[in-house]
Amino acid sequence: MVYWRQVVLFLIWVWVLLGVAQQAVAWSYHGHASIARQALAQLPIEQQRFFNRNAKALLRNDKAKKWRYSLKSYEPFALAAVWPDTRRDSTLNTLFNRYAGGVMPPLFKRYAAQKTASWHYVNQQYWDTLSHSLIKANAANTRCNTRVNGNLAEVWPALLTAYQQAHTAAERGFWMAFISHLLADAYQPLHGLAALNKQCRHDAGGNAHCLATTKHAGTQKHGRCKVSLHRVWDAGFEVFTQPLTTIKPVATINTIRAAEQLLPQALKTHGPLAPFIYSAPQGQVLSAQYRTQAARITQTQSQLAAGQLAALLTYLYATVHQ
Repeated sequence: MVYWRQVVLFLIWVWVLLGVAQQAVAWSYHGHASIARQALAQLPIEQQRFFNRNAKALLRNDKAKKWRYSLKSYEPFALAAVWPDTRRDSTLNTLFNRYAGGVMPPLFKRYAAQKTASWHYVNQQYWDTLSHSLIKANAANTRCNTRVNGNLAEVWPALLTAYQQAHTAAERGFWMAFISHLLADAYQPLHGLAALNKQCRHDAGGNAHCLATTKHAGTQKHGRCKVSLHRVWDAGFEVFTQPLTTIKPVATINTIRAAEQLLPQALKTHGPLAPFIYSAPQGQVLSAQYRTQAARITQTQSQLAAGQLAALLTYLYATVHQ
Protein backbone atom coordinates (compact mmCIF):
# COMPACT_ATOMS: atom_id res chain seq x y z
CA MET A 1 0.00 0.00 0.00
CA VAL A 2 2.80 2.36 0.94
CA TYR A 3 4.67 1.40 -2.21
CA TRP A 4 1.77 2.30 -4.52
CA ARG A 5 1.25 5.56 -2.68
CA GLN A 6 4.88 6.44 -3.34
CA VAL A 7 4.47 5.54 -7.01
CA VAL A 8 1.39 7.76 -7.33
CA LEU A 9 3.17 10.66 -5.62
CA PHE A 10 6.15 10.20 -7.95
CA LEU A 11 3.90 10.21 -11.04
CA ILE A 12 2.15 13.37 -9.82
CA TRP A 13 5.55 15.01 -9.29
CA VAL A 14 6.60 14.07 -12.84
CA TRP A 15 3.32 15.42 -14.22
CA VAL A 16 3.86 18.73 -12.43
CA LEU A 17 7.41 19.03 -13.76
CA LEU A 18 6.21 18.36 -17.30
CA GLY A 19 3.50 20.97 -16.91
CA VAL A 20 6.03 23.54 -15.75
CA ALA A 21 8.38 22.67 -18.58
CA GLN A 22 5.62 23.08 -21.14
CA GLN A 23 4.78 26.52 -19.81
CA ALA A 24 8.39 27.68 -19.80
CA VAL A 25 9.01 27.70 -23.55
CA ALA A 26 8.65 29.92 -26.61
CA TRP A 27 7.92 33.57 -25.83
CA SER A 28 8.91 32.86 -22.27
CA TYR A 29 12.19 31.18 -23.23
CA HIS A 30 13.02 30.61 -26.91
CA GLY A 31 10.88 33.58 -27.91
CA HIS A 32 12.72 35.97 -25.61
CA ALA A 33 16.07 34.54 -26.66
CA SER A 34 15.19 34.84 -30.36
CA ILE A 35 14.00 38.44 -30.04
CA ALA A 36 17.11 39.42 -28.07
CA ARG A 37 19.44 37.66 -30.52
CA GLN A 38 17.84 39.34 -33.52
CA ALA A 39 18.03 42.76 -31.84
CA LEU A 40 21.69 42.33 -30.90
CA ALA A 41 22.56 41.23 -34.44
CA GLN A 42 21.53 44.67 -35.72
CA LEU A 43 24.36 46.34 -33.76
CA PRO A 44 28.05 46.88 -34.64
CA ILE A 45 30.29 44.13 -33.31
CA GLU A 46 31.81 46.27 -30.53
CA GLN A 47 28.36 47.07 -29.18
CA GLN A 48 27.45 43.37 -29.31
CA ARG A 49 30.55 42.54 -27.28
CA PHE A 50 29.71 45.24 -24.74
CA PHE A 51 26.20 43.92 -24.06
CA ASN A 52 27.43 40.32 -23.98
CA ARG A 53 30.08 41.27 -21.40
CA ASN A 54 27.44 42.88 -19.21
CA ALA A 55 25.21 39.81 -19.57
CA LYS A 56 28.11 37.54 -18.58
CA ALA A 57 28.66 39.63 -15.44
CA LEU A 58 25.05 38.96 -14.47
CA LEU A 59 24.94 35.27 -15.38
CA ARG A 60 28.20 34.30 -13.69
CA ASN A 61 26.34 34.54 -10.39
CA ASP A 62 23.51 32.30 -11.58
CA LYS A 63 24.29 28.70 -10.69
CA ALA A 64 21.04 27.25 -12.05
CA LYS A 65 21.69 25.31 -15.24
CA LYS A 66 18.41 23.56 -15.96
CA TRP A 67 16.65 26.54 -17.57
CA ARG A 68 19.57 26.99 -19.99
CA TYR A 69 19.50 23.40 -21.25
CA SER A 70 17.44 24.11 -24.39
CA LEU A 71 19.22 27.45 -24.99
CA LYS A 72 22.79 26.21 -25.44
CA SER A 73 23.21 27.87 -28.83
CA TYR A 74 22.37 31.37 -27.59
CA GLU A 75 24.84 34.08 -26.62
CA PRO A 76 24.95 35.61 -23.09
CA PHE A 77 22.80 38.62 -24.01
CA ALA A 78 19.99 36.37 -25.25
CA LEU A 79 20.25 34.20 -22.13
CA ALA A 80 20.07 37.29 -19.92
CA ALA A 81 16.87 38.32 -21.73
CA VAL A 82 15.33 35.01 -20.61
CA TRP A 83 16.69 35.17 -17.06
CA PRO A 84 13.94 37.38 -15.45
CA ASP A 85 11.37 34.63 -16.12
CA THR A 86 13.47 32.21 -14.06
CA ARG A 87 13.46 34.52 -11.03
CA ARG A 88 9.90 35.85 -10.98
CA ASP A 89 9.22 34.59 -7.45
CA SER A 90 12.21 36.25 -5.80
CA THR A 91 12.08 39.71 -4.26
CA LEU A 92 13.90 42.50 -6.04
CA ASN A 93 16.14 43.03 -3.02
CA THR A 94 17.20 39.37 -3.07
CA LEU A 95 17.90 39.47 -6.80
CA PHE A 96 19.82 42.74 -6.72
CA ASN A 97 22.02 41.72 -3.80
CA ARG A 98 22.85 38.35 -5.33
CA TYR A 99 23.30 39.25 -8.99
CA ALA A 100 24.20 42.94 -9.13
CA GLY A 101 25.50 44.06 -5.76
CA GLY A 102 26.11 47.70 -5.04
CA VAL A 103 23.40 50.03 -3.78
CA MET A 104 19.77 49.70 -4.81
CA PRO A 105 18.74 52.77 -6.85
CA PRO A 106 16.34 54.99 -4.85
CA LEU A 107 13.74 54.65 -7.62
CA PHE A 108 13.41 50.95 -6.80
CA LYS A 109 13.49 50.98 -3.01
CA ARG A 110 9.70 50.82 -2.82
CA TYR A 111 9.79 47.61 -4.87
CA ALA A 112 12.69 46.07 -2.93
CA ALA A 113 10.60 43.77 -0.73
CA GLN A 114 8.27 42.73 -3.56
CA LYS A 115 8.54 39.91 -6.08
CA THR A 116 9.09 40.90 -9.71
CA ALA A 117 6.30 38.69 -11.12
CA SER A 118 3.95 41.66 -11.53
CA TRP A 119 6.50 43.47 -13.72
CA HIS A 120 5.81 41.14 -16.64
CA TYR A 121 2.31 42.34 -17.46
CA VAL A 122 -0.08 45.25 -17.25
CA ASN A 123 -3.78 45.12 -18.06
CA GLN A 124 -4.67 48.62 -19.21
CA GLN A 125 -7.25 47.50 -21.78
CA TYR A 126 -10.07 44.99 -21.42
CA TRP A 127 -12.11 43.22 -24.07
CA ASP A 128 -15.75 43.12 -22.95
CA THR A 129 -17.05 39.77 -24.17
CA LEU A 130 -20.65 40.89 -23.61
CA SER A 131 -20.61 44.15 -25.59
CA HIS A 132 -17.70 43.14 -27.85
CA SER A 133 -15.98 46.43 -27.17
CA LEU A 134 -12.63 47.54 -25.80
CA ILE A 135 -12.66 49.24 -22.41
CA LYS A 136 -9.74 51.20 -21.00
CA ALA A 137 -8.87 50.74 -17.34
CA ASN A 138 -10.54 53.25 -15.02
CA ALA A 139 -12.90 54.37 -17.80
CA ALA A 140 -16.10 56.08 -16.65
CA ASN A 141 -19.66 55.20 -17.72
CA THR A 142 -18.89 51.62 -18.69
CA ARG A 143 -20.62 48.36 -17.78
CA CYS A 144 -17.66 47.21 -15.69
CA ASN A 145 -15.44 49.09 -13.28
CA THR A 146 -11.92 48.25 -14.40
CA ARG A 147 -8.50 49.10 -13.06
CA VAL A 148 -4.88 48.67 -14.07
CA ASN A 149 -3.37 45.33 -13.05
CA GLY A 150 0.38 44.70 -13.13
CA ASN A 151 3.41 46.98 -12.93
CA LEU A 152 4.98 46.61 -16.39
CA ALA A 153 4.28 50.18 -17.49
CA GLU A 154 5.04 51.60 -14.06
CA VAL A 155 8.57 50.19 -13.72
CA TRP A 156 9.67 50.78 -17.33
CA PRO A 157 10.94 54.40 -16.99
CA ALA A 158 12.71 53.54 -13.73
CA LEU A 159 14.52 50.62 -15.41
CA LEU A 160 15.93 52.93 -18.07
CA THR A 161 17.12 55.44 -15.48
CA ALA A 162 18.64 52.70 -13.32
CA TYR A 163 20.59 51.37 -16.30
CA GLN A 164 22.01 54.79 -17.11
CA GLN A 165 23.06 55.26 -13.49
CA ALA A 166 24.65 51.79 -13.12
CA HIS A 167 28.32 51.73 -12.11
CA THR A 168 29.38 48.16 -12.88
CA ALA A 169 28.97 45.59 -15.63
CA ALA A 170 26.91 43.38 -13.30
CA GLU A 171 24.51 46.22 -12.53
CA ARG A 172 24.15 47.06 -16.21
CA GLY A 173 23.60 43.37 -16.98
CA PHE A 174 20.97 43.18 -14.26
CA TRP A 175 18.89 46.12 -15.47
CA MET A 176 19.39 45.27 -19.14
CA ALA A 177 18.05 41.76 -18.54
CA PHE A 178 14.79 43.26 -17.33
CA ILE A 179 14.72 45.92 -20.04
CA SER A 180 15.15 43.45 -22.90
CA HIS A 181 12.77 40.92 -21.35
CA LEU A 182 9.97 43.32 -20.48
CA LEU A 183 10.03 45.14 -23.80
CA ALA A 184 9.45 41.77 -25.48
CA ASP A 185 6.71 40.96 -22.95
CA ALA A 186 4.98 44.21 -23.89
CA TYR A 187 4.61 42.94 -27.47
CA GLN A 188 2.91 39.69 -26.40
CA PRO A 189 -0.75 40.82 -26.60
CA LEU A 190 -1.94 38.87 -23.56
CA HIS A 191 0.68 40.50 -21.35
CA GLY A 192 -1.19 43.78 -21.81
CA LEU A 193 -4.77 42.75 -22.53
CA ALA A 194 -7.48 40.85 -20.64
CA ALA A 195 -11.13 39.96 -21.20
CA LEU A 196 -14.18 40.57 -19.04
CA ASN A 197 -17.01 38.06 -18.60
CA LYS A 198 -20.68 38.84 -17.97
CA GLN A 199 -19.95 39.32 -14.26
CA CYS A 200 -17.11 41.76 -15.07
CA ARG A 201 -14.43 39.35 -13.86
CA HIS A 202 -11.25 39.48 -15.90
CA ASP A 203 -9.42 36.42 -17.20
CA ALA A 204 -5.90 37.48 -16.15
CA GLY A 205 -4.66 37.99 -19.67
CA GLY A 206 -6.22 34.82 -21.03
CA ASN A 207 -4.97 32.57 -18.23
CA ALA A 208 -8.57 31.75 -17.27
CA HIS A 209 -9.71 31.40 -20.89
CA CYS A 210 -9.59 27.61 -21.13
CA LEU A 211 -9.21 25.80 -24.44
CA ALA A 212 -9.23 22.11 -25.29
CA THR A 213 -6.31 20.02 -26.52
CA THR A 214 -8.44 17.56 -28.54
CA LYS A 215 -12.04 17.50 -29.71
CA HIS A 216 -12.99 15.20 -26.86
CA ALA A 217 -10.83 16.69 -24.09
CA GLY A 218 -12.26 18.80 -21.32
CA THR A 219 -11.00 22.27 -20.57
CA GLN A 220 -10.02 21.78 -16.96
CA LYS A 221 -8.14 19.31 -14.82
CA HIS A 222 -7.92 19.46 -11.04
CA GLY A 223 -9.73 22.83 -11.21
CA ARG A 224 -7.09 24.41 -13.47
CA CYS A 225 -6.87 25.06 -17.20
CA LYS A 226 -5.13 22.24 -19.03
CA VAL A 227 -4.30 24.73 -21.77
CA SER A 228 -5.15 28.43 -21.65
CA LEU A 229 -5.35 31.11 -24.31
CA HIS A 230 -2.43 32.88 -22.63
CA ARG A 231 -0.33 29.75 -22.76
CA VAL A 232 -0.82 29.12 -26.47
CA TRP A 233 0.07 32.74 -27.27
CA ASP A 234 3.17 32.45 -25.10
CA ALA A 235 4.06 29.36 -27.13
CA GLY A 236 4.30 31.54 -30.24
CA PHE A 237 2.47 29.26 -32.71
CA GLU A 238 5.81 27.75 -33.80
CA VAL A 239 7.16 31.13 -34.94
CA PHE A 240 10.23 30.76 -32.72
CA THR A 241 11.23 27.37 -34.08
CA GLN A 242 12.97 29.27 -36.91
CA PRO A 243 15.07 32.47 -36.85
CA LEU A 244 13.04 35.65 -37.06
CA THR A 245 12.85 37.20 -40.50
CA THR A 246 14.57 40.48 -41.38
CA ILE A 247 13.89 43.25 -38.89
CA LYS A 248 12.45 46.42 -40.34
CA PRO A 249 14.40 49.62 -39.54
CA VAL A 250 12.85 51.77 -36.81
CA ALA A 251 13.23 55.40 -35.87
CA THR A 252 16.43 56.34 -34.07
CA ILE A 253 16.09 56.99 -30.35
CA ASN A 254 17.90 60.13 -29.22
CA THR A 255 16.29 61.03 -25.89
CA ILE A 256 15.24 59.31 -22.68
CA ARG A 257 11.70 60.48 -23.36
CA ALA A 258 11.64 58.59 -26.67
CA ALA A 259 12.99 55.49 -24.90
CA GLU A 260 10.29 55.75 -22.24
CA GLN A 261 7.61 55.84 -24.95
CA LEU A 262 8.66 52.49 -26.43
CA LEU A 263 6.64 50.47 -23.97
CA PRO A 264 3.40 52.53 -24.08
CA GLN A 265 3.60 52.33 -27.88
CA ALA A 266 3.94 48.56 -27.70
CA LEU A 267 0.90 48.23 -25.44
CA LYS A 268 -1.22 50.26 -27.86
CA THR A 269 -0.80 47.56 -30.51
CA HIS A 270 -2.93 45.13 -28.48
CA GLY A 271 -6.32 46.83 -28.66
CA PRO A 272 -7.00 46.25 -32.38
CA LEU A 273 -6.02 42.59 -31.93
CA ALA A 274 -8.53 41.90 -29.15
CA PRO A 275 -11.53 40.91 -31.33
CA PHE A 276 -9.46 38.28 -33.12
CA ILE A 277 -7.59 36.99 -30.06
CA TYR A 278 -10.80 36.45 -28.13
CA SER A 279 -12.63 34.91 -31.08
CA ALA A 280 -11.23 31.58 -29.85
CA PRO A 281 -14.18 29.78 -28.17
CA GLN A 282 -13.59 28.42 -24.70
CA GLY A 283 -13.59 24.66 -24.40
CA GLN A 284 -12.73 24.12 -28.06
CA VAL A 285 -9.62 23.31 -30.06
CA LEU A 286 -8.11 26.26 -31.92
CA SER A 287 -8.88 26.12 -35.62
CA ALA A 288 -6.16 25.95 -38.26
CA GLN A 289 -7.28 29.35 -39.52
CA TYR A 290 -6.90 30.85 -36.04
CA ARG A 291 -3.42 29.40 -35.63
CA THR A 292 -2.30 30.67 -39.01
CA GLN A 293 -3.47 34.22 -38.30
CA ALA A 294 -2.06 34.10 -34.77
CA ALA A 295 1.31 33.05 -36.17
CA ARG A 296 1.30 36.07 -38.50
CA ILE A 297 0.52 38.36 -35.57
CA THR A 298 3.24 36.75 -33.44
CA GLN A 299 5.74 37.19 -36.26
CA THR A 300 4.85 40.87 -36.61
CA GLN A 301 4.90 41.54 -32.87
CA SER A 302 8.23 39.80 -32.35
CA GLN A 303 9.78 41.68 -35.28
CA LEU A 304 8.57 44.95 -33.79
CA ALA A 305 9.99 43.99 -30.41
CA ALA A 306 13.40 43.12 -31.90
CA GLY A 307 13.56 46.29 -33.98
CA GLN A 308 12.63 48.55 -31.08
CA LEU A 309 15.05 46.74 -28.75
CA ALA A 310 17.87 47.23 -31.27
CA ALA A 311 17.17 50.96 -31.42
CA LEU A 312 17.04 51.14 -27.63
CA LEU A 313 20.34 49.27 -27.25
CA THR A 314 22.03 51.72 -29.60
CA TYR A 315 20.76 54.64 -27.55
CA LEU A 316 21.73 53.12 -24.18
CA TYR A 317 25.20 52.22 -25.45
CA ALA A 318 25.69 55.85 -26.47
CA THR A 319 24.59 57.13 -23.04
CA VAL A 320 27.19 54.93 -21.32
CA HIS A 321 30.00 55.89 -23.73
CA GLN A 322 29.35 59.58 -24.19
